[in-house]
Amino acid sequence: MQKAWKRTVSLALIFAMILPCLITRDVMSAQAAAKKPKCIVLNTKNTTATVGDKVKLKVDSVKPAKASRQVIWSTSNKKLATVTKKGVVKAKKAGTVTITAKSKENKKVKAKCKIKIYNETKAMKLVGSSSYTLKTGESVALKAKVTSPAKEYAPIQWSSKNSNITSVSSNGQVTALAEGKTVITGKCRKHHGSPCGGGQR
Repeated sequence: MQKAWKRTVSLALIFAMILPCLITRDVMSAQAAAKKPKCIVLNTKNTTATVGDKVKLKVDSVKPAKASRQVIWSTSNKKLATVTKKGVVKAKKAGTVTITAKSKENKKVKAKCKIKIYNETKAMKLVGSSSYTLKTGESVALKAKVTSPAKEYAPIQWSSKNSNITSVSSNGQVTALAEGKTVITGKCRKHHGSPCGGGQR
């Protein structure tokens, strides 16, 4: 009789050890299912880079909010740009490349970023006068020419040292706003063009 009681206790203990394992496994399965994202959003959809630049992409948000953010990165053209497992893109050649992030938990969910890669501007020059005198309300169009490289260089970005005196558009159109002197600069990525003095006296 005593042996039978021991056997019963032993079976009960084994059952008690197995049951928590089954419960834990079911909970883990439910958690794993909840981790599958339905949507992934990256920190940017479109950006630009210069050959040699590194661009860091990352998952900005997921839906549902507590879903897995783990993704597999890939590039549409390894000759133009490569991407590491951590989402670091290295621009290698001028052109347009698409970087894709695919969810590890849900292979159907993807997010993409298009990157326009430019050659580094090594030399540029101002076309026309290096200084202008304008009356309030008058405008002048500034022009600059990239001499190296011959193609696939970034657009020139214009800026005014004092935006209260002059405004300048993206294509170099300068307008005098108030009396004074200022400097307009044309910049093409890593190379800065020769400054052009302008304003009103």
